[in-house]
Amino acid sequence: MEDTARPRGDGGKAIEIARIACLAGGACLIAAAAGFAVHTERFILHSASAQGTVIGLVASRRDGDMKMTYAPVFAFTANNGRAYTITSNSGSNPPEFALGDQVAVLYEARDPNGAKIDSFLQLWLFPICFGFIGVVATLIGRIFLRIERGQAAHRAFSAPETAATK
Repeated sequence: MEDTARPRGDGGKAIEIARIACLAGGACLIAAAAGFAVHTERFILHSASAQGTVIGLVASRRDGDMKMTYAPVFAFTANNGRAYTITSNSGSNPPEFALGDQVAVLYEARDPNGAKIDSFLQLWLFPICFGFIGVVATLIGRIFLRIERGQAAHRAFSAPETAATK
């Protein structure tokens, strides 16, 4: 039961906002992770496979980040006989692949341009990252919830006696 006779102050409101943001944001990130995982699983189940070769590495840097990441560029020939060259959307530092590496490639026959290298990081990086951040945000929200409950209990315990309780 919240004590409405005494204002909570700005600290209590800030914790409430942080709790709501963390719990809602965490839930959204976990839902996104689940969506990415389902999409990846469906991609794997409906894909054809081919052998490919890493023919390049594309270096990139995020704004303000000094660390370079390297995304593999790979070539493969699909079952339709056409050759494709794909730049992965996942990079790493150090590079996960070297020039000339032979790689297993997964692709959907209707869209070979969406091919991915069949490696754990290339396939599962997004679901894992979104899920991890979502769990951390949710745990932080739970910590804020405990802080709020502790503050409410402290306010209830230390509330001055009223004339009705004397």
